[in-house]
Amino acid sequence: MNLYSVLPLRLQNMVVSLEGKRRMRSRYFNTRFLHWATLLSNSARWSSESLKEYRRSKLEEYLMKAFLCSDFWEQEMKKICIDPLKCIKRDPEIFLKSLPKTDKQLVLKNKRAFLNRKQGKKDYEMVHTSGTTGAGFRFPWSNDAIAAEFAFIWFRRYHAVTFGSKYGTFNGNKIVPFEQVSPPFWRFNEPMNQTLFSIFHFREDYLRHYIEELKNGGYDFIVGYPSAITVISNYMLSVGEEIRLKAVFPSSESLYEWQRESLEKAFGCKVYDSYTNGEQSALVYQCSEGSYHNAYEYSYAEFEPLGESQESSMAHILGTSFLNDSIFLIRYKTDDFVEIDDRPCGCGRPGAFIKRIIGRRDDIIYTKDKRPVGRLDHIFKDAEDLAGAQIVQKEFGKLLIKYVLNGKRFDSRQKIESEIKDRLGDSTEVTFEEVKHLEQDRSGKIRGVISFVRGDFDGYN
Repeated sequence: MNLYSVLPLRLQNMVVSLEGKRRMRSRYFNTRFLHWATLLSNSARWSSESLKEYRRSKLEEYLMKAFLCSDFWEQEMKKICIDPLKCIKRDPEIFLKSLPKTDKQLVLKNKRAFLNRKQGKKDYEMVHTSGTTGAGFRFPWSNDAIAAEFAFIWFRRYHAVTFGSKYGTFNGNKIVPFEQVSPPFWRFNEPMNQTLFSIFHFREDYLRHYIEELKNGGYDFIVGYPSAITVISNYMLSVGEEIRLKAVFPSSESLYEWQRESLEKAFGCKVYDSYTNGEQSALVYQCSEGSYHNAYEYSYAEFEPLGESQESSMAHILGTSFLNDSIFLIRYKTDDFVEIDDRPCGCGRPGAFIKRIIGRRDDIIYTKDKRPVGRLDHIFKDAEDLAGAQIVQKEFGKLLIKYVLNGKRFDSRQKIESEIKDRLGDSTEVTFEEVKHLEQDRSGKIRGVISFVRGDFDGYN
């Protein structure tokens, strides 16, 4: 049990707000955010040709910097061209296609070579991501990339809301001690006007407290895992409740159509979906017309058909970030898929050729007392000794962790078990099984969670 969990509610809210204040400074209250906000406000009015030219110029700039500042790309680019800077300037898009594809495992094995050797420690913050396959990955985010990310959130992903509006967040933050049995099951981040709701207290007899807070708290919108927010919306519909919001913004998981229908009906507003990742290799977002766009200002995204057929509508995402020059992720392959649908959009912006985001399909799992809990991939966020991991549940309160090791040692085992019990309770039984590879589903996706159980109220009824 940590110190935060035993503090009184007032002090817990203070701790959350102090962290919120720190994040406000790095994300919003700086000249970097102002630069990106101005750019995105202007580029919303650019023609398709202007956007494509901007993307080309940013690609040229990023590839040149990668050559000059990283050992890996200096070596790889010299294999292709005697004078890489000249070749990049001649045609950065053609030069990009000649470079090797990269992925998380390649970067983990050669991390130092991918880093910007000219940056100091004050130029970045360390972040971590586990992705959909459970392979932990810690890497630097430049200060500019942090501010840019949140500029893109507000100027590309969020519609019908304004900066400073009160909102609720439903994600994996452990802001309410698991043992707590009475409301509030949320904490308030005052600087950001944000309420962080616990998704680990979704017992049916607790849900009415969430509804009352959302109904009476003056919220404009909510964000978070669709698997979590849909538990709330389905409960609302089952008891005849409705709350009027301006928008719902799902994040970090694929959005199912049945989830969209439930959310829009319960909250009386549009749901705006999006896809991105911590590596900032691609941003796909829904505009006000409902079409999915690839953000040309964010990265150079390639969509590689799944399998040998070039006619396949399923595609891998290969992304070259424009934002983060602390580590150079070029032609970076995620484990997520999209479905291509090349149709123009009424809003006039290019890149409206994504029909559906397929990546990040996780199942619901359950605590011993049958509380449904959504995405848990963040328990592997620091597990760099794993090449992949998968949670399997066949009984309430019991989890099997299948894992693939990077090397010979499994040093993160105790940490993973502790993270699980922090979220699901000490009574949760956790077993581990080393495997040579993780099973794929019919779409080729390795699901982070596979559940064979269903609760009395699990958000799907």
